[in-house]
Amino acid sequence: MTSTIPKAIVPGLRKMIVDGMSQIPDYVGLVGNVLSSSKHREIDQDYAGLTKFTAVGENGETPYEDPVNGYTTTYTHQTYKDGFQVSKEALDDNLYADAPQARRAQMIGQAFMRTRNSQFFSIFRNAFTAASTSYGDLKPLASTIHPVPDASFTQSNASSTGAVLSHAALEAGLLAIQQLKDFQGELEGRGSGTVMLIVPPALRKSATEILESERVSSELSNTINVHFAGRQMKTAVAAPSADYFFSTRYNMKLLICPWISAAAGGSDTAWYLLEEKNHNINFFDRTGLMISEEKDFDTDALKIKGFARFSYGWSGWKGVYASNGLTTAYSL
Repeated sequence: MTSTIPKAIVPGLRKMIVDGMSQIPDYVGLVGNVLSSSKHREIDQDYAGLTKFTAVGENGETPYEDPVNGYTTTYTHQTYKDGFQVSKEALDDNLYADAPQARRAQMIGQAFMRTRNSQFFSIFRNAFTAASTSYGDLKPLASTIHPVPDASFTQSNASSTGAVLSHAALEAGLLAIQQLKDFQGELEGRGSGTVMLIVPPALRKSATEILESERVSSELSNTINVHFAGRQMKTAVAAPSADYFFSTRYNMKLLICPWISAAAGGSDTAWYLLEEKNHNINFFDRTGLMISEEKDFDTDALKIKGFARFSYGWSGWKGVYASNGLTTAYSL
């Protein structure tokens, strides 16, 4: 995340704005691919790569194949603004350093972080909404019928039964990610890296029990909990060690995110899986937070405003799995 807060601004207010930004965590950076942009929009082209190598005889010719173009996603940056005023009297009397004025200055930093988080996580809050599309397949992020470009088959990244978060539902989601195929029907081989479970605060208890219990939390037996996040797969630095792909536990992590909750306009039952570093949920920073100031000629008040431009969306749904948790049929 970038920001530009000039030193020309009243020093005390400048610090208060920065303090306000730090009071609301940047969840965007924990989930999305945060990218920079120098244009008015970004266009992302999806495609499927080559299939498999072909066995040829000695001195045999190399077979050539063309990658299959997929869908196009366009990110058009939106401008966001907010501001406040400090009266000349408050400036003259140094009242901006008092608690009420300090809170006003902090609020612009908080408002920016609130906007950034809320806008980005609308991707997840609207994941089950038919009209909410970004990717070129014209389906919501979570769909049971994502079509390939030639419409030869569809794939699902959503629970068709609206499964409640549980060990069994989590396992079904992980398998769905691992079994995904590309546009040419080739297995992509996903799911060997870290997978993040993203839940609203209302599912904190259930999610923590599932990922932090040595044994299956819902059973009286001594069944081992394969989803236990305390023992993760070894991380490959260069070449994986011999036992890298033979871990008996999954490489899981948990994110409790308030910006997908019912209080934020989302859901308290929906949950999501995200394959870290292997997904296409994107956030483009065109212009980070810029703070500027100007005195009003008529009132002599100091006007302070914030300006930012960014866009967000997804250039592909793979690496994501979701359930609305409503225990009803879902088939968008």
